Amino acid sequence: MKLNSPDSPGVGPDSTVDTSTGTLTVKLVTAPEDGFLVVHTMVDGRPGEAIGHAQVKKGENSGVPVILDTTPKSGDELTLMLHADTGTPGKYEFGMDGSTEDAPAMADGKVVMETVTVK
Repeated sequence: MKLNSPDSPGVGPDSTVDTSTGTLTVKLVTAPEDGFLVVHTMVDGRPGEAIGHAQVKKGENSGVPVILDTTPKSGDELTLMLHADTGTPGKYEFGMDGSTEDAPAMADGKVVMETVTVK
């Protein structure tokens, strides 16, 4: 998967975390469909708890801000994962009360995600 390309889904590696506001800004998100960019902590090399999400539209989305529930520290790894908006339009529902709506987006049989390290 090529990142930062309008032809393939993905999240760009040039993301920034503003620890003063608890916001992560993703430079470019290319979404295969309307959905959500979900930020997960990393646990034992795998995506863990979701700590924030932002709505994205199909196609290129520039400068996507995600307000985080917790502020990561320098050196922390985060997974930026795309989720499809398959439930109530515009409402992120995955995992809420056991919901399977808004599941992770897939491309070429793999979850569309990128791992970044907080600087």
